[in-house]
Amino acid sequence: MVFLFKLLTMLVSFATTVLLLFESARRGMIVLTTVLGLLKIIIFIASLGILAVICYLLLRTPEAKRATTAP
Repeated sequence: MVFLFKLLTMLVSFATTVLLLFESARRGMIVLTTVLGLLKIIIFIASLGILAVICYLLLRTPEAKRATTAP
């Protein structure tokens, strides 16, 4: 009888450990997904900023050349 009780408590302990492990992993994945989502937004905004600077420099260069050669 004691053996069955010990076996039952060991199985319940194992099941609880597995449940807590999966729950912790799920919460960790939620945090990881949030952090990666924010990182993706930051990288997208930085890329748009770099693209805007490149477009500004490309469109500004001919005007600067015309201004220096005109007089």
